[in-house]
Amino acid sequence: MDTKWKRSKSVLSFIAFCLGISLLIGSAFSTCQLMFSGDREVLKGSGDYQQSAYFRDYVSERLASFLGVATGGESTKYGTYGVGNDYGDKPWWWYDSDYYEDGIGYVAYGYDENYDYYDEAYESYYEESSKDNKFDVKTYMAEKAANKNLRYAVIYKGKLLYTNIEGYENKVGQAWNGEDVGKSLSEEEYNFTLWFNKKGDGKVEIVKDGKAEDVYGDGVYTRESRWYVPGYTNFNADLSTKEAVIFMAVAKTPKLYVAGNYGSYGPVTYGRILYNMEKSFEAQQNQFLLNMAMIGLSIALLIFAWFWRKEKRQANQYIAGLIQKIWLELKILILLVVVCMSGRYISWGNLREWIDIIRYEEAIYWGDFFTYGLQLQSISPWFFVIVFWVIYLVSLEIRYNRGKQKKLILGTLGTKGFTYSVQKTLIKRYRVILVTAGLALLLCLLSFIMIRDVMMDYYGDGSLFQWIILLVAGILAFYLIAGIANLRRNRQLAVDMGLLAKQIVRIKEGDLTNRLDFPEDGDLRQAAENLNEIQHGLEKALEQQMHSERLKVDLVTNVSHDIKTPLTSIISYVDLLKQEEQLPEHVKEFIQILGEKSERLRNIVQDVFEVSKATSGQLSVEPETLDLAKLLRQTLADMNNQLEESGLTIKTSMPEEPVYICADGQRLYRVFQNLIQNALKYSMEGTRIFLLIREEQNQIAVYVKNTSAVELAEGVDFTERFARGDVSRSDGGSGLGLSIAKSFTEACGGSFHIEVDADLFTAKVAFPTVEEI
Repeated sequence: MDTKWKRSKSVLSFIAFCLGISLLIGSAFSTCQLMFSGDREVLKGSGDYQQSAYFRDYVSERLASFLGVATGGESTKYGTYGVGNDYGDKPWWWYDSDYYEDGIGYVAYGYDENYDYYDEAYESYYEESSKDNKFDVKTYMAEKAANKNLRYAVIYKGKLLYTNIEGYENKVGQAWNGEDVGKSLSEEEYNFTLWFNKKGDGKVEIVKDGKAEDVYGDGVYTRESRWYVPGYTNFNADLSTKEAVIFMAVAKTPKLYVAGNYGSYGPVTYGRILYNMEKSFEAQQNQFLLNMAMIGLSIALLIFAWFWRKEKRQANQYIAGLIQKIWLELKILILLVVVCMSGRYISWGNLREWIDIIRYEEAIYWGDFFTYGLQLQSISPWFFVIVFWVIYLVSLEIRYNRGKQKKLILGTLGTKGFTYSVQKTLIKRYRVILVTAGLALLLCLLSFIMIRDVMMDYYGDGSLFQWIILLVAGILAFYLIAGIANLRRNRQLAVDMGLLAKQIVRIKEGDLTNRLDFPEDGDLRQAAENLNEIQHGLEKALEQQMHSERLKVDLVTNVSHDIKTPLTSIISYVDLLKQEEQLPEHVKEFIQILGEKSERLRNIVQDVFEVSKATSGQLSVEPETLDLAKLLRQTLADMNNQLEESGLTIKTSMPEEPVYICADGQRLYRVFQNLIQNALKYSMEGTRIFLLIREEQNQIAVYVKNTSAVELAEGVDFTERFARGDVSRSDGGSGLGLSIAKSFTEACGGSFHIEVDADLFTAKVAFPTVEEI
């Protein structure tokens, strides 16, 4: 029960965190859109669309348009009436969205989601109405008169030129005597009125809901000024413009007005801008209130998740485990998609916009920065929610799954874990081929897109060349897909090659028991089977050789043992004969020779017996820590008589302090005894024997050097049994001295090596150094 509750707490805590952070990001960004891209009046809780900045822009634009009409400003084919700084002489282009509103159905500020586009009927009307890239003013004003949301009167030089106010249409063209043309309008229906130059001062008077509005503030126009109208100290009208008087009245609740015109180009809707402005303002207010509610809910959910933060960590670990099962390449692809989506909004054009805002503005207006530099208006709030969760999942990946990712392509193209160069070379070559094919495919696709756009721009259709590129791209894509499909098989081939190379090393080192077992469809299965057969043949040959060696050892051992018994009897009888006193001299000489030969035979039998035991691994060894220098001095002392009789001189170089090694003292004594005896026996008369101790690379080496009395043959292994330096000699040693020395040295854990340089014969015995125990 407790386990289920803990699991439920983990799920609930993560759901609360997920909903809370998603709602917080989405609502906060939506609020930022309202602050920087929308109308900040929404945030003040005002329900009056006439308080919005868009409404003020609308009114300012209409005033500029009417002043252009009054003073004779020019009109382009886009419906823009020009009013210069002097409002009549030099045109100053001002965006007149009224033209698009009253006929095409275009809605300014982008608030209408269902606006109509330019239709063919109105296009024909536009063509008939335009002359020399100018519109007929009467036709233009007649179209504007259909919009009853905006009542107006255009007066110039004391004459009423245009109006759409009931009761005054019949006075058009007559003198205006200063009367209030808006007195017939209901204040309940038209609660906003504007007069320009009513008093002949070139200023604007605005009355809203019966109250006069402060239009100019301190009288100086700045970017923060509420109204963009003439009358400021630094923004005024010229003399000709001051002869114009403009009246405007705006409906409190705008409506749509539809004119039938079924006999010409069909029904046309008027008054869309103000109507949709009010609806949009109301929708923005509702959106703002909803955002505040969502932010409050998100904070509550995040507080709830914070109290169960330990359980949330468990949920994070579980999610990280799920992410770990996804291929790393797929995760990278998703990340690239998000980056590309981000690049749609954060592009070079945006960066230039940021730079222009910072460089050319006297002060940085963050509203412009976010609206134009970031294209805030066009970004969905949920896009940032997606970006956050991508970053969050990436952080979980880095925190919990570092080095544990599943890799479909990258894993099979990596060389980590491979020992042999042939494996790495195979993977690297395959990697180069795939990367080259991928880049070539990308280049072909880009070339196809570029050529297609160019051909479509200039010729209106494609070309043969672009289809050739597309064909090449298809071939490369097929090759790339085939290469990716064979990634695992190629890597398995590299692994099998490593196993094959490792098996060869094992055979080289003497391991003949383990066999390779590759799958039936393995590329190297036949090679593995052949190697197994070679290994089996070597094993059989080795077994036969070892069997033969064992027979030889057994034969030598048995023969040595069988010879030893009668030889002992012979030696005993020779000793008895030596005790006889009345024997002829030649008989005594024969007995002496018989004794020497029998003693030599006994030594040979004993040496052969010991060599056989060392070869078969039956030689008993009792290792101990001993002083090598002391052992050599003792050996020389015991052989002092032989040294004096030889007439040779021994030069020693041994340290005074102890030199410790681990070996069997009795066996090692025999080794150095044989080496010294060998040097005494084969050295040239009058030469010296050198006995040296050297410390080399964590080991102690003993060198026994002498100059041979006979020429040393090249390519002779002097450690072989019965090998002798002087092959012409038939008496003396048994030829087993160096063989015994090597066998005893290796049995004690050391190494034995013979070097021949012309007549210089060197025997080297080396043991690892040890600390004194």
